[in-house]
Amino acid sequence: MAIIHGINAQTLIQWLASFSLIFYLMFSPSTFAATDLPNQAPITPEAGTLTTTNHSDSYDEVLAIKMNDAELSQHVKKSTGNENYLEIWIDADFSHNRNSAQAIQAGIITALSNVNYQVGGRAIKIIGADHRGNPIRSKRTMKSYMKSDKAIAILGGLHSGPYIKNREFINSNEILLLAPWSAAGMITRYPSIINWVFRVSVDDSKAGQFLSEQAFNKKCKTVDLVLENTGWGRGNQKNIKKSQLSKYTTHFFDWGVGGKELDDLVEGIMYNDADCMIFVGNANEGASIFGELVKYNYQKPIISHWGITSGNLREKLGKFKLSSLDVEFIQTCFSFMDKSNSEHNVLDKAINVVPMYSEAKDIVSPVGFIHSYDIGLLLIEALSQVNPDSAITEQRRQLRHALENLNSPIPGLVKTYQNPFSVWAETNPDAHEALDQNNLCMARYDDNSSIVLVSE
Repeated sequence: MAIIHGINAQTLIQWLASFSLIFYLMFSPSTFAATDLPNQAPITPEAGTLTTTNHSDSYDEVLAIKMNDAELSQHVKKSTGNENYLEIWIDADFSHNRNSAQAIQAGIITALSNVNYQVGGRAIKIIGADHRGNPIRSKRTMKSYMKSDKAIAILGGLHSGPYIKNREFINSNEILLLAPWSAAGMITRYPSIINWVFRVSVDDSKAGQFLSEQAFNKKCKTVDLVLENTGWGRGNQKNIKKSQLSKYTTHFFDWGVGGKELDDLVEGIMYNDADCMIFVGNANEGASIFGELVKYNYQKPIISHWGITSGNLREKLGKFKLSSLDVEFIQTCFSFMDKSNSEHNVLDKAINVVPMYSEAKDIVSPVGFIHSYDIGLLLIEALSQVNPDSAITEQRRQLRHALENLNSPIPGLVKTYQNPFSVWAETNPDAHEALDQNNLCMARYDDNSSIVLVSE
């Protein structure tokens, strides 16, 4: 076989064929998948099948997102022309923190399975958009959402950056954003009684204080703050400064940290010799930094934000390295691994509709699933109060109003939600926060790399 500039020609042909297939999947208008429409029987997923539609760059772009070579839900079907439906869009990082995006997606679909994917006689479809942590891509998705006459709400995560950067745009354009996994305090605190961002997630205005308390409880007199160099990391630095910790050194790192930057960071941590570390970052950077710390036999307690659970840390770091570190991280106080909880019927539902799940430990980023499931329950209740004959812009306004006036108790995983949201005001800054500091716990990875809550 001939060689073309060092590349086997047969290999080149295979690459070109693969590119042609990818191009077809990205731009073929027939590649549309969504949750099951009324009167359709569930289908059995096949390896490599499509899972959801992606409108990350424009409303016409179609990009299939695979879920570990299986459909997200057994109820994924192509549209059959039924126009009586609404769309819930998921604006998440399907590229760099895929586990978190998958967990968010799985949580909302499991919640919708409780009502057979219908509210008020209308089917609910799930549309996936990959923002890759980029505020510009996220804004493009929002612009596409605004043009859609079916899109009712957006679920956003993992990163807070897109919503910090686009907060004014979100509220000025009445984009209903529900955050199951975005922690930056400011995103729900838009200074107006008309506020379009609601959160069922950790709130960093509480989390920074909580992490500081954990360090204080461990009798850490000096602390290394190892923080992602973003609005999220700097926001946590600001909140930790308000805490009872008095002696700390701050180290910032960039996304994709490596090379000399990583060497200098780890050398600085080791040279400082603090009593413990508070870490704010995601799984990819956590794996890189923790991996280097293992080489130095780092034995100090690491108190981490939950970002390290956005990916499979054992897979990225290695089981031996993970077990050799003393790492605990913030979570909300619910775990499917807790045998005493009474919500295993939800796990059974998830296993039924998400083929990649067969047991609790398969939910790699559980907070994404848990919070998205709870948001789904709140959303279903609020949607039942929306007039389906109204224009979509008016339906979004009605839904926003309904979310602020959920008076009946709604049992969720983290807690029973009683009036979870209210009208924002300077004297009511937590109006769009469904959770508070009482819902925060610490967790760790067990010997099987499953996430378990730390007993007090």
